[in-house]
Amino acid sequence: MENKKSERNYEFPYEPYDIQIQLMDKIYDSIQNSKVSIIESPTGTGKSLSIICSVLKWIEDNKLGQIETLNKQISTLSLNHKSLNKDSDWVSAQLKQISIQKEINVFHQKLDVINRHITYSKELKQNFKNNSFLNDNIKIINTNKRSSDLLSDITDDEELIVNYLENSDESCGVEKNKTSEKYRPKIFYCSRTHSQLSQFINEIKKTKKSIEYDQSLMLTPLSSRVNYCVNEKVNRFQNVNIINEKCNDLQNTKNKCPMYKQASLEQLKERILSSVQDLEDIVSTGKNLKACPYYASRLSLSDAEIVILPYNIIFHKGTRESFGIDLTDSIVIVDEAHNLLETISNIYSVQIRCGQLQIIMELVTKYLTKYYSRFNPTNLMYLKQLISILKNMINLMQQSKSNGTIDTLDFVLKLELGHINIYRLIKFIEDSHIASKLYMFSNQVQSLDKDEQKKTKISGTKAFLNKFKKIPSLVEEENVEQKLKKKTPENISVPNKVNTIDKTQEESFNSNMVYTFKEFLLALKDYSISGKILITVDQSNSSETTLKYILLNASSHFKDILTECRSVILCGGTMKPFEDYIQQLFKPLGIPDERILTFSCDHVIEKDNLIAIGCRNGPNNLELNYTFSNRSSTRMIKETGQTILEYCQVIPKGIVLFFPSYDYVEFVLKQWETMGILDQIAKCKRVFKEPKKSSLTSMMSEGINFSDDLGRGVIVIGLPYANKSSPDLREKMSYFESISTNLANEYYENLCMRAVNQSIGRSIRHKNDYAAIILLDSRYCTKTNVKNKLSDWIKSRYITCDKFSIAISQTKSFFERKIQI
Repeated sequence: MENKKSERNYEFPYEPYDIQIQLMDKIYDSIQNSKVSIIESPTGTGKSLSIICSVLKWIEDNKLGQIETLNKQISTLSLNHKSLNKDSDWVSAQLKQISIQKEINVFHQKLDVINRHITYSKELKQNFKNNSFLNDNIKIINTNKRSSDLLSDITDDEELIVNYLENSDESCGVEKNKTSEKYRPKIFYCSRTHSQLSQFINEIKKTKKSIEYDQSLMLTPLSSRVNYCVNEKVNRFQNVNIINEKCNDLQNTKNKCPMYKQASLEQLKERILSSVQDLEDIVSTGKNLKACPYYASRLSLSDAEIVILPYNIIFHKGTRESFGIDLTDSIVIVDEAHNLLETISNIYSVQIRCGQLQIIMELVTKYLTKYYSRFNPTNLMYLKQLISILKNMINLMQQSKSNGTIDTLDFVLKLELGHINIYRLIKFIEDSHIASKLYMFSNQVQSLDKDEQKKTKISGTKAFLNKFKKIPSLVEEENVEQKLKKKTPENISVPNKVNTIDKTQEESFNSNMVYTFKEFLLALKDYSISGKILITVDQSNSSETTLKYILLNASSHFKDILTECRSVILCGGTMKPFEDYIQQLFKPLGIPDERILTFSCDHVIEKDNLIAIGCRNGPNNLELNYTFSNRSSTRMIKETGQTILEYCQVIPKGIVLFFPSYDYVEFVLKQWETMGILDQIAKCKRVFKEPKKSSLTSMMSEGINFSDDLGRGVIVIGLPYANKSSPDLREKMSYFESISTNLANEYYENLCMRAVNQSIGRSIRHKNDYAAIILLDSRYCTKTNVKNKLSDWIKSRYITCDKFSIAISQTKSFFERKIQI
């Protein structure tokens, strides 16, 4: 492939291809010109390295550019300052000189920040090269212990008592202390999984700037405590929410976490910034230094130039703020962004079952009953509010006779929440650590119950009385209404009767239930954000009835990112069609067309390394039309089987078949088995079937690559249109229709075509790879909008065949040429 020279030296570790240079130029220009960009780079084209090299080049140029600009501004102002000495109006000259001097001082301060940052990064890199840091052998300690082991540490009820003081910083913990960010701009790179982030970091290690540069790249990976905690007494819980609360509790006690010492944190921070490290490296170093990787990484955020983090930290506003992240003038790069809209919706969507609410309410009621006299009035008020909301939600679910949807505001009114400040109640749940206290309380109750069962059974009145020595009194519980109402602040409702769960139900309390409930309350607090409550009724078992909040308008939670950042870049291997991102994220927030940049680059493979065919008819000239009404006919199933059999005979090695749904896979395979077609296919190829839900529209096609002989052929059967009767999809379609009918139709079409593009992009992994992509459905041949929504690198090689004989002949010739080569 012909190589193109760029005006910039990106210091790519290998000789870059033309498309890689184009990609690096687009990313660089997007950052430089403050663009909001959508960039598609097919799998196997070196996307990660292209992102890295363009970003590192921009960081270097931007620093040099700022220094040059600031020096010119200082020089110009200094000349102006001197020239005023000749001014005859002495008073006026003095005033102007004072004003100019202030400007000079501001520019000097900015210049000083940059120069000190450069000096600091050089010192860190030199220390790393000289091995000046502590380098003792690292001993990895096994922390895989059950969370219940900690129960032995709980000897006093005092730890179980909520002691929340409103408007007090004491209970808020160090989470409220935002990191002071000194250096800008920063590059925030995010992806979906930690394995993807680790791969990206390993690619950075290959670059010349990482290996030979005299400055450190000042990179820090951020993650949650569940990945970073090295305190055995905390991380053994293996639950992110409990770990968060336990960590915060330790910061507010006299005996603080032994890993939270300022000197050690500073040392680990410098180790993090001195060289490119992934999570595992930092955790190992943290154990060695007896320093907390979580807080050290947050501490390093102030000096970092590149921040690596998962989706949930950047996209969830509360999490982003808890890390002290300020996006002002920064650059956010979202990799694997093809599912960005769904990701944002999923982060802010929440589902809870009636049975879970019943378990929470029963436990909170017992908890309140047992420790009633030990709570202050504020805590009593919030605990009673919790019971009230839980009761109303349970009643609403139990009284519902059929599935339905409710607007967020209407739902709040149905729950009679007008007298409750949801914001303050949420803050109480977060800052009081009620979830972990209920978790410990539930374990205590279960432990006492087990002790009771071990004891010899005592009959009569004595057994009855002994029962209530260990657990909250049922008499007290029945009279809780009178007890609570006696001291209840005005306008706070108390349930008349405490509903309890069916004792035959084996599910026990889990602290995640409380966090799910809190997230549900968070969804209710802002009526301006477009969302819906879906209720799914289980007539046979009311405890299985569910409430689900779904976010309909993803842009509402993307606003801060787009408005605060200098540039936002969405990258992925299969970003087409682009319209969804523009219409659902950019346009609602008023992003002008001139700020939006889209780019779809070609593949690194030669043109003749891929053949893509839209096949209209089968071998018996039956039209291949997999609409819902056609696809289950015996004739269509048989024609499909014979089509696949024909392709198995001309495509060497592995073939991957994608069906539109798992149910259809099962149906087709059973029919083929009856017809004997499956046996015929098995004579050509070994047949493997993926587990349930691994279909064209599932996550199976994401992250699995069928390179080389594993996937010489990819055959897509039908168009994977989503089920319009799905409650979630139905509500989203209705929301988009309220804006524009065309928008709703585009969204539905784009869901389908994005799944197609994601699937067919799995077969090519490197420059010398080759494959055939076969799209079986007449609509791939006749519908212009379907063909136009294919990724550009596929579209440029795409042909349609009305006759099956031509399609099979083209495929056969393609592989004959490849085998000869």
